[in-house]
Amino acid sequence: TATVCSSTPLVYTPGSTTTGTTFAWTRAVVAGISNAAATSTGSAGVVNETLVNTTLFPVNVIYHYTLTANGCNNSQNVLVTVNPAPQAPVIAINSPAAVCSNTMFQNFGAANPPTDSVVYTWTAQGATVYGEGNKHTNSIVNFSAAGNANVILTANIHGIACYTADTFHVTVGTSAAINPVIFYIHDHFVCTDNTVDSYQWGYDDAATLDSTIYTGEVDQNYHNVSPDFATKHYWVMTEKGGCSSKSYYNAPTGITAVSAAEVATMSVFPNPASDNVSVEVSGINGGNTTVELNDITGKQISSTAVTYNKAQITVNNLASGVYMISCYHNGVKVGTTKLVKE
Repeated sequence: TATVCSSTPLVYTPGSTTTGTTFAWTRAVVAGISNAAATSTGSAGVVNETLVNTTLFPVNVIYHYTLTANGCNNSQNVLVTVNPAPQAPVIAINSPAAVCSNTMFQNFGAANPPTDSVVYTWTAQGATVYGEGNKHTNSIVNFSAAGNANVILTANIHGIACYTADTFHVTVGTSAAINPVIFYIHDHFVCTDNTVDSYQWGYDDAATLDSTIYTGEVDQNYHNVSPDFATKHYWVMTEKGGCSSKSYYNAPTGITAVSAAEVATMSVFPNPASDNVSVEVSGINGGNTTVELNDITGKQISSTAVTYNKAQITVNNLASGVYMISCYHNGVKVGTTKLVKE
């Protein structure tokens, strides 16, 4: 007996302890196997075929052998199980074929979602798969280091180790892409870097990681009075010096989705301030809440726990200018406001 994957060459050479034995075989048509009936050629009885299983289940094929030696015949069967392999997936959504190092959160996607019997798996060589959507139809890949990278989408039938795949090749250059910080302030998503050559705002669906571009939203800020943090991961694509990058406000992996009921209201006073400021947070229930002070570039200056919906931040040692205070609930950013230091 033998086992082979569909569309994989099967090579079998019979043998006998009786000198001079010749071998001949026949194979009938089998339901679920697309190959026509076949017979052997020559006297060695070698099987060299590629059997194609058109079903989603293993199919048995029998080779009927006739062994002849010293004028006597003997019949034996060789049973071959042909395991199914799905149609090869196609990577239809992908990054550019050449990117800069430190290019993050690139969208990849299959041309079609898998059927219920098929499993998709994303892997990468020279890159990192950051996250995958429902049914693994879409993925997000990071290209951190210069070199050659491959993004691979593999498919197999549930429980059967016969695989088909598609590969997308990426050349990662030595120039490094920037990844600016995004804040959400007074109904606006704001990219903190105002030196880039271009902006493009959009979001990834939280369930599928399918990407959508906001047509015409090509400024440093994007106005949205009621962002849907529960089902959308907002981002901006920027380009600077020939290097493109994508930065999230709320990244899709490693955080918990924010529901509309979990968006914090923040009050900061005095504002402007020169010494200490008080931060009051409302709209958050239970869990761990902190407020984080950042400069306009996104660099963290301090992080303070919120107790009974309040926190105190000392700012007397800071240079005059504009700062950002963000509120995090159980590790998820749920609010941001601006602070002016006198």
